[in-house]
Amino acid sequence: MTSRSKPDLFSLVIGIDAYDSGAPKLSPLKRAVADSDKIKDWLLNRLGVPESNIRTLQNGAATRSAIIQALKDLSTNVKIKRDDPILIYYAGHGSEAPAPKEWNWDTDMIQMILPCDYGRKSESNRAVPAIPDRTLGVLISQIAQEKGNNITVIMDCCHSGSGTRWDPKGLQARRVDYNGVIPGDMDEDLMTVGVRGFSVHDRFRHAGCRSHVLLAACAPDETAYEDAHSGVFTRGLLNALEAVDLSQTTNIGLLQQLTDLPRFVSPELWIYVPGVIRNLEFFRTLIDESKHRPPLKFKVVANEAQATIGLTYSQQCDQIGFNILTPNEEDQEVKYTVSPNADDVYGALRHLCHYFYHRDRVAGTRRVREEGQQTPLTLASEVVISMFTLKEDETSEENVYWRGEEVPLPTGNHRGLDLTVDEDDESDLYGFEIVNNSKFDVFVHLFYFNGADFSIAPLYKPVAETADADKALVPLEAGGSLLIGYGSGGTRPMQLTLPKDVEYERGSLRMFVSTQYADLSFMEQESISAQSRGIRPSHRKPVGAFWDCVTIPLVIRKEVPGPTPIIGVIGSKRNGKATFIRELFNSPQLKDLNLEPSPQLSWPLVDEYDLTMPINPNGSRLQFTLVDLPAFEDTNVHSQAETLKELISYLSTRYRQQRSFISLIWLYDISTPFSEIDRLNLDLVKDITGEEAFRNIVILTTYWNNGAMIGTNQGVTKHWRTLASAISPFRRYEAHEQQIKEQDTDFKALVDGRAQVKRFGVFSDQEMAKRAGVSDPLTVIREAVKWNTPTTFQMQHEASETKTLSKTTAGKKLHDKLTKELEKERKVLLRLQSELEEIERVGSAFL
Repeated sequence: MTSRSKPDLFSLVIGIDAYDSGAPKLSPLKRAVADSDKIKDWLLNRLGVPESNIRTLQNGAATRSAIIQALKDLSTNVKIKRDDPILIYYAGHGSEAPAPKEWNWDTDMIQMILPCDYGRKSESNRAVPAIPDRTLGVLISQIAQEKGNNITVIMDCCHSGSGTRWDPKGLQARRVDYNGVIPGDMDEDLMTVGVRGFSVHDRFRHAGCRSHVLLAACAPDETAYEDAHSGVFTRGLLNALEAVDLSQTTNIGLLQQLTDLPRFVSPELWIYVPGVIRNLEFFRTLIDESKHRPPLKFKVVANEAQATIGLTYSQQCDQIGFNILTPNEEDQEVKYTVSPNADDVYGALRHLCHYFYHRDRVAGTRRVREEGQQTPLTLASEVVISMFTLKEDETSEENVYWRGEEVPLPTGNHRGLDLTVDEDDESDLYGFEIVNNSKFDVFVHLFYFNGADFSIAPLYKPVAETADADKALVPLEAGGSLLIGYGSGGTRPMQLTLPKDVEYERGSLRMFVSTQYADLSFMEQESISAQSRGIRPSHRKPVGAFWDCVTIPLVIRKEVPGPTPIIGVIGSKRNGKATFIRELFNSPQLKDLNLEPSPQLSWPLVDEYDLTMPINPNGSRLQFTLVDLPAFEDTNVHSQAETLKELISYLSTRYRQQRSFISLIWLYDISTPFSEIDRLNLDLVKDITGEEAFRNIVILTTYWNNGAMIGTNQGVTKHWRTLASAISPFRRYEAHEQQIKEQDTDFKALVDGRAQVKRFGVFSDQEMAKRAGVSDPLTVIREAVKWNTPTTFQMQHEASETKTLSKTTAGKKLHDKLTKELEKERKVLLRLQSELEEIERVGSAFL
């Protein structure tokens, strides 16, 4: 199957953001309909499925009766032949409720999806119910009986209830607590349809179900989330599909490959390990069970879209680094690195497993029976935390603080509370008030989870009524309040600080609330750079008999005049890039700074240098970042894809940090003929900047000194003999340069777009350098700054919006090239097969 073929695939796509106003305590979603549009778009444009084969139900159209009828129609549609692939997709709220005893269900709870009219009162004054697993199971079994078992069901929702006020990382959960009672005769008319092979014990989510493949965003006791862009599961699913070679995949095989997608809230830490690290000796030792290390709760996955953490390797430094890959957090830089040995990497992974487990763990829902019904009971919705700035009492000789303005805390899928630290590392002081509106006395712990160094620091823990250690700890009584950092609380206020080399950090305040006291000191840990070597277990103790937690995501930034601009340098290794950077650092204005490359472990092929240099004679100075960017080194499609992937990752991260480019300097060897690799890199440069930013490009032709007899002036005669010997190469290079400016269509687009064309070469003879008209690196930088203003490049926009290589301009070209190569290989294989058949035919004629 190729991406242009029309597979006989049929689909039902359901997306619900807006629910009926009569639905109790049901908050609307924001991205479920958009996710269903993306799935439909993938089917139409990526698989070439005819639109007539796709039925879409969104918002008001996705009523309970419409969803059930659409599933019935799949089993009776005459266009669908037996064993044609069928895809059923649902994005919206899920829930769970006690299963009626009459159903003899195999667990106490049953999962459900919620139609848009859930909770709406009918003429008989009965509320429209959810659609339980049992009903879905019967309908899908009917489809399987009539059309075969080639059915894939994708559910981007979750079913477990939760009372958390803020979900992890500022994400909104696709779930709701179900307050009704499921009648035992619900959808009984469907149960009377004699479906072979179905019984009420074969639950819709049963792992052994033969009628379909189920891909769920999470298990029944886990949580599915959406952020400001999409559902986390759907985004990961579509990203994973981009890595599938559709030209080599059948319909059945394509859908089966989706079963490896993750459930996004898991007790395991999902990590991505690139091939270069998997091949290192330490990694084989790390996963060797014979080494008797305590097992860590992590899983190595094949796709970055599935992972929370990615490992990187810098060959130059021989160091292992770490990337955060979770959506909305990937712009957090991790500056910690370790040597590539098993003990050090094991210690770092242990630290990370501990951090993410405790940062993302959520409590289950406790249910109580009230007025004959089981209703969910939560603490997080009843124990309320508020945050305030503090003011110091200047009349007191002691450090006494009083409450100032309230700081609005984020809710729903808000990205986080944004706080700033000034250049002197000072910030406002903050305090908290916690009010217990529940019916229980509770114990409160407050922690700060630091996303930059993975430390977990206690901000408040329960205290005894007296200093006597034998006295019982005092709970926060029902109806009572607790002050932290000011007033009678007796604890110190919170002040924000950032290390000098950190511009911002993402973190979380987590408040754990329990009805029984539990010592949570086992959660605390220092920064990952301070973690001790050696083998010790990771702690995962229970919090208490009944507990809950509230998460407040934070973003802490330094208050600076503005983001530092970037000047990029790009070119293949043979085109003089390393020489240009070395000569820049040897400039009299910079050589005393002893600058060394500071490799970014997040991007092993990228080097960054933070510079401050004079830009004009009056002493004005510019602070900027010089970045050494990778270019294509050969015509191999796979290595080009790795280069593009790294470029897109870097550019999108800097885009989210509001970092713009003053200039992109492309180095091209003028002394050699224009090659296929040169053309590929020229196209790459244009794809990075986009036509609107061609004026920000500097085409720096290099090796003007090639062919010149470089030496010192040891006499006039020798000097003129050396100069004369260089004239012939100069004329050839000048002719080449003139052709670039006026005749070459690829270059001419840049020149017409006001790109600068400059010369660079290293001469020991200044007369020869003057004759060649070369510029020193400092002058190139100064003129780029003089003529250009910082701008955002095309690839930055594309990478941030699509987050997918194949949807960028450069990625589309690479994809088309790969498709053509695969077609060539297919034709070669067909020709060889034909020749083999001819040989066999001729051979059989002689028998």
